[in-house]
Amino acid sequence: MFTRVMLALVALLIGSALISPLAAPGPAQAAVPGCSTAPTEGIFGLTRQVAPSGRGYTLYVPPGVSDHASLVLDLAGAAVPTLAELATDGWRQFADGKDLIVAWPDASGVGSLFWNYAENSNDVAALRDVVSDISAKHCVDARHVHAWGWSNGAMMAHRLACDAGDVFASVAAYEAPWFPTGVNLAGPMDGDFRLFTGCAPKRPISVGVFEAALDFNYWLNPSMHTEWVNRNHCGPNRIPDTGAQPTTEGTRWTDCDGGTEVLWRVYVLGIHQPPFWLAPDMLDRTWQLFRDNPLPA
Repeated sequence: MFTRVMLALVALLIGSALISPLAAPGPAQAAVPGCSTAPTEGIFGLTRQVAPSGRGYTLYVPPGVSDHASLVLDLAGAAVPTLAELATDGWRQFADGKDLIVAWPDASGVGSLFWNYAENSNDVAALRDVVSDISAKHCVDARHVHAWGWSNGAMMAHRLACDAGDVFASVAAYEAPWFPTGVNLAGPMDGDFRLFTGCAPKRPISVGVFEAALDFNYWLNPSMHTEWVNRNHCGPNRIPDTGAQPTTEGTRWTDCDGGTEVLWRVYVLGIHQPPFWLAPDMLDRTWQLFRDNPLPA
């Protein structure tokens, strides 16, 4: 673990050179009057906060954000400490130069390291509270609150799309190890852990599904993109979505209910933990998805 954390710190220091800039997100909604646009202070500009529910989170507000910044919650994989997550997934570096605030909330379960992705779980409520806490202090555009996660955190991102589409405008997930028979690898927590059990979003919602061809989960489990293509009633038209990173699949459905879209990419060189060589491509595409799909007015 020590070696992993040290490598994470090195990645954090050099990773910003790998991330390409994109334009600011689209139509904004006024933030809370008197909110702050000041950058957070601390090591690497990070600060620890605790929401009223008691849920802790690490926050990064880069210099230069406006009074209507986007907010992304980055949800770590199972048993992955915040330091390792924020230093290796690329979001801390990616936020620099963009109108973007990023938060890394603690999970629940054993050691606060496992997400409870059951329907309307304690973690769904806690993440709503984290968003409210950040929005009460910092200038967040309520139409541009999003979630991204990987592995167990990707499962949680999908659950937020199911249960909390009134708060989260769109979500993206990397390598969610879906076990449709109800197997739970996230600890002894209450609830039915079949991910799409009770998944009935109150509105169509845009979702990005990123997968890794070198991860056993990709070969053992069905892809989740079909769940969202069906739930959003997407039409048969597909737009190829290619890029610098080689993929076995790169498809975007844009003729979906409510003007939503579903993005599906399978990286040839992808492994289970998000590798740094995929960060520029995956985060650019995720940000584009988020920017193009705000909460409906």
